Amino acid sequence: MRSVVQWCERIIEACWLLALTAVPLFFNPLSNNTYEPEKAVLLRALSLVGILAWTIVRVARAGGTARGGVHPGRLWLGRGALSSQALPVALVGVFAS
Repeated sequence: MRSVVQWCERIIEACWLLALTAVPLFFNPLSNNTYEPEKAVLLRALSLVGILAWTIVRVARAGGTARGGVHPGRLWLGRGALSSQALPVALVGVFAS
């Protein structure tokens, strides 16, 4: 299980580094749009891959046993009320655009 966590951490780091460097450099000379939606698609794809890898890391680190009476599925979401409210808002924002 440790190798899966290591690979996912590498993927997370690669995604944010690519988002930081490749998105500003990405240029499509055949595009007539000034907004360049290709950059938005690239950023969204990198962020979704990073979020998926982060979710895998959190689930793998939570393990299959309950800690301190907390359900294992609840551990990776966080224990605060803010995370339980922010997650649906973030999901709606990702899927709506």
